[in-house]
Amino acid sequence: MNEQALNISTGRKYWIDVLRALGIILVVLGHVSKEPNTVIFIYAFHMPLFFLLSGFLFNRHRYDLRTFIIRRSQKLLLPYAFFYLLTLLWWWLVECNFPPPPPPPPPPPVCSGITWWQRLIPLMWGSNINGWMSHNIVLWFLPALFSTEVLARLLADYICCRKTIFVVSVLCAVLGLGLYTKGIEWLPMGLNVALVALPFYVTGWMVAERVQYWTHVRHVILVAVGCCLLLLIAVHEGWATRIDMASGQYGCFLLFLLWSGVGCMMMIAIAIALGRVSWIEHIGYSTSTLVIMAIHGIILRIVIFTISRMTNVGTGDLRENLWICILITMIVIGVCLPFVGLYKRCVNKLICRCIKN
Repeated sequence: MNEQALNISTGRKYWIDVLRALGIILVVLGHVSKEPNTVIFIYAFHMPLFFLLSGFLFNRHRYDLRTFIIRRSQKLLLPYAFFYLLTLLWWWLVECNFPPPPPPPPPPPVCSGITWWQRLIPLMWGSNINGWMSHNIVLWFLPALFSTEVLARLLADYICCRKTIFVVSVLCAVLGLGLYTKGIEWLPMGLNVALVALPFYVTGWMVAERVQYWTHVRHVILVAVGCCLLLLIAVHEGWATRIDMASGQYGCFLLFLLWSGVGCMMMIAIAIALGRVSWIEHIGYSTSTLVIMAIHGIILRIVIFTISRMTNVGTGDLRENLWICILITMIVIGVCLPFVGLYKRCVNKLICRCIKN
């Protein structure tokens, strides 16, 4: 089962697709739920997990530095610009001008005080500067991942010793944290987030080959259960607090590294233990997770409002019930999936042509 998930013979690591799917499910669930302990549990590791996962796929020898930067900008920044403009257009035409009427209304859209040209600045700046990306704040991840990958490539090209690379990445994270404490929050292309995320990306790159030999089912399950229990205890006892990489909320930095590491190890173990599950893999394809990440905010607001009106239950009450939040998460992902096919047939073809040229 695990050998099939790792697929050592063909080189395709199917567990990465499963892991990516589990990660995007947690992202959606974390945005749906307002139950404090659930949010703290998910936010403790879900974004570090994506940087770690991206590091698993890092290959410094495939392209020279210039080609690497160009191709990663085409893969990350072009979709970022597309989804930024698409969701901003939706926000302008629908959410800002036609907020759902009471009872009970969802939180009102953040319209006042931000001009149309201010909304366009984050598109070029690549981060949620002054909160002007509030129409779809989750897009911060794409420029931040681009900056993280470029930083990792520079370290890999100019430093030979892997241990030194890791130490430098940790020092970069300390620098990134220091910038936040000094009030420097919105560097271009999410560079402040990239500095903090760099150790996770580098770790993923360095341990990727070792993970493929982690095939003992019993050991994998024990690791998953042990890490889950440890993280649940940390949340219950207040040792873990809410983390938000987008806004620089890390709490105690050492505890952030600890609990994010525990959570990432838990998710890797779960992904390997699950083996190949076709419908989960489908959600975990890179294009699928990209589209779900980019549009799920719009979809979940529509789904939550619709369920609230149908059941006459307040949106706040819906979002504090974990089981209802899981149901909403599955509905949101199910609604997003048809848009994945549309994106592949239309937008992705244009991007692929751009990459080939």
